[in-house]
Amino acid sequence: MPDKFINVKKNFSFETPVHESKPMIDPEKAKIVSQMLAEGQELAKQKKEEEQKEIKEENEVRTEDDSKVDVPDEFLSGLDRGYKMIASILDTPEQREIAKKLASPLDIGDLFKYNEWRQTIPIGDFGITASFRTANSHEMDSVYKLLEEEPNISIARYGIKTGLYMLTCMLRAIGDNYLPSHLNGMEFSKDKFNEKLKIVMGYPQPLIAALLLHAQWFELRVNSLLAYDVEKHIKNG
Repeated sequence: MPDKFINVKKNFSFETPVHESKPMIDPEKAKIVSQMLAEGQELAKQKKEEEQKEIKEENEVRTEDDSKVDVPDEFLSGLDRGYKMIASILDTPEQREIAKKLASPLDIGDLFKYNEWRQTIPIGDFGITASFRTANSHEMDSVYKLLEEEPNISIARYGIKTGLYMLTCMLRAIGDNYLPSHLNGMEFSKDKFNEKLKIVMGYPQPLIAALLLHAQWFELRVNSLLAYDVEKHIKNG
C-alpha cells in the first residue's frame, strides 16, 4: 500500500449530517398506553378472582354433595320392620323399669357443665352400653329442615327417618367408641352430621332399632325430671 495513504485522517463529518434528536414515543400517547395496560391488568385480575370464586363455590357444592348421605328406602323399610320387632319384645313396663334401674344416674350438674343431660345405658345383658345426650332445639330444627329437603319421602318412612336422624344427634358412644360430634361449638354442622349418620347406619340393624327405643326411653326419663313428684306433694300431703 502506498505510503501516502498511511496515517491520513479523513473527515467524514460531511457524510453524516447532524439531526436534532426527537423522542421515539409521544409522552401523551405513552400515558394513554400505560393507562390501557393498567386497566387491562386490573380486568385480568378481576376475571381471575371471579374464576377462582366460581371454582371455590363449585368445590363447596361438590363437597356438600359428596358428604350427603343417601338413606335408601329399602334401609328405612328394613329399619322400620326391625324397630317394630324390637319394640314388640322390649317396649314393656318391665323392660323400661329395668333400663331405668341399670342406667347411670342423671346428673343435674351435666346441665350446667355441658348444657345437656347425659346418660349411659346397658343394651341387653351381654355388655353393650350406649351413651346418650339430649339434643337442643337448634339441632331438632336443623333435623326437620334436612327432612324438608327430601320432599319425596313417604309418610310411612318419615317417622322412622326422623327417629334415625334424632338418634344420630343423641348418640354419643357405643361402649368406649365415641362418635364424632356433629356440632361446631353449639352450632349444627350438616357435613359433620352426615359423617356421623354414616357411622350410625353402619351398625347392625337390630342394634339401631334397639338404640331408637332406648333413645326414646332416655328422653322420657329426662322429661320426668321436670315433673313434680306426685307421691311427695299430693299422696303424702
